[in-house]
Amino acid sequence: HTYPWGHRAAEILKIFRENKADITKVCICHIDAEIDYDYCKSIMEAGAFIEFDNFGKEFFIDKKGREILGIFKIYWIWESIRYYSKRFVRY
Repeated sequence: HTYPWGHRAAEILKIFRENKADITKVCICHIDAEIDYDYCKSIMEAGAFIEFDNFGKEFFIDKKGREILGIFKIYWIWESIRYYSKRFVRY
């Protein structure tokens, strides 16, 4: 369980690897509170799952550009599913 606006996955995955954990059974959650495409990609490339569980929630943020960002999120999620289809947690 990670802080939604943090980028600690690499550190967490390193600790798991050092302790011989099976990274393919790790899921980094709340990844969509603030989409960072390279960050998401790095987690999936490391072999872990990513969880999109904030989609549709409205946080108190500047509304400028919010709808277009949502469209980009949907597009990125779709393209990523096609490429990394086995690394997504689906609910």
